[in-house]
Amino acid sequence: MKLPKNLHHFFLINTGKPKETTGEMVEYVRAKSKEQRATYKNLFDKNEEQTRSVAKALKEGDEKELLDAIQVGQRSLEGMGVVSSKVMPLIRQIEKAGGAAKILGGGGRSGAVGFLLCYHHKPKEIEALCIPYGYTLQPIVLGEEGVRLEK
Repeated sequence: MKLPKNLHHFFLINTGKPKETTGEMVEYVRAKSKEQRATYKNLFDKNEEQTRSVAKALKEGDEKELLDAIQVGQRSLEGMGVVSSKVMPLIRQIEKAGGAAKILGGGGRSGAVGFLLCYHHKPKEIEALCIPYGYTLQPIVLGEEGVRLEK
């Protein structure tokens, strides 16, 4: 899917390698969801709903819906316990600055979470927010053809 030009403001923020493996994070969520079935069912449903909302917003070029969906989806991941307190302050700063960010992959509970997907119009502003944390920022283009091997 080719993105509308108004939505070409994505970045990856490298927070470092998580201490926990993806398998450990999956097992953590599995155990917690058995203990708190109703809570986790709501979190899973909310996360799935926001994933659909992100796709819809990207297709329709709706920036407000995109920001809202990323932010609400991130909150559901926090509720699942897969986002360490080390990265939450940066996510809140990005939101306060008019953007949104969410973890990618399995996350992390005690330190780094790997990569954050960030959406914001001003890369220099986000880069400045990352400096105190020692995180790096990489612009990315979504919806473009990727690398492929041809035979």
